[in-house]
Amino acid sequence: MSWTRLLHILLLCLVVRGSLVDDIVSAIEEAVTCTACHALLVPLQTLAVLGDAAFSDTFTEVCKATGIEDDDVCAGVIGQQGPIIAHDLRSISALGQSATKLCDSVLGLCQPPAVNKHTMTFPKAAPANPKVWTSTGKTPIQVSHFSDVHIDRSYTPGADANCTKPICCRDYADSPATPTEPAGAIGEHNCDTSTALIESMLKVIPATNAFSIFTGDVVEAAVWLVDQNEATNDLNLFNNEMATLLKTTVYPVI
Repeated sequence: MSWTRLLHILLLCLVVRGSLVDDIVSAIEEAVTCTACHALLVPLQTLAVLGDAAFSDTFTEVCKATGIEDDDVCAGVIGQQGPIIAHDLRSISALGQSATKLCDSVLGLCQPPAVNKHTMTFPKAAPANPKVWTSTGKTPIQVSHFSDVHIDRSYTPGADANCTKPICCRDYADSPATPTEPAGAIGEHNCDTSTALIESMLKVIPATNAFSIFTGDVVEAAVWLVDQNEATNDLNLFNNEMATLLKTTVYPVI
């Protein structure tokens, strides 16, 4: 292939992508019904066919143009999730049941489609006289169950608790010099859990408990910044805190 032809193809892709940005922004603004949502999927599928990079780059521009999130959040979230969405869009029909489910779960613009009928065969029938469980009279035990701790290791007391990002209470590069709502020393309801708060929780779980049950989730909601290394580090830190601060055995459960 000659360089001239390659240049023409690249320029054509740029023109197509630029036109798609306008089409997608217009479609998003008009997507207020289930039918409009299905129509929105058509330019999105066209974009997905151009490739994961083209999809992510263009949708980042769309995100910034519509002001849905701050620019850094748009770039981070779509950079991570864009290829997954592009793959899904290439795999479905814009008018099919999967598209309806997508419009329902992501945008809330469609009613859930009817459940597909499925016949399941069990290995044996339910017992005619099931066992009735009764108390043996033993003294009840006490356990602790905690979940969804979402620890933000970058929580900063005094940082703005009222910000434009999905989670606040951090010193972001574009944070105002003077916070409108300074974050407290232990935590804020608009933010994820501080290290101080999670340590306090673990310390007050009684030593008289028989055991504790932990059912996730650990990583904070700054999904546009979190990568595999940070997620692994967050999990290891919390495992160490449970091992050192809890006075009883803890059972992680999925």
